[in-house]
Amino acid sequence: MAGLRDMADRVTLAAVYDPDRARAEAFARDKGFERVCHSFEELIAAVDAVIIASPQQYHAPQAISPSIATCTCSSRFQQP
Repeated sequence: MAGLRDMADRVTLAAVYDPDRARAEAFARDKGFERVCHSFEELIAAVDAVIIASPQQYHAPQAISPSIATCTCSSRFQQP
């Protein structure tokens, strides 16, 4: 996230998604995201690029989701 903040003139933190809506809202407030999405598919439709920072078991299904074909995707390993 710090690297993205350094590119504030070129990057907008546009949207965030988490299955736990309260956690997504808190993260969005804390990190400066403009929008909280109700689903992963809504998130993908709202942005040009995405960083997947979910637990490992969700990475592959999210990264190969048909809806993600329109986005640039970066996946990060997150320990459970």
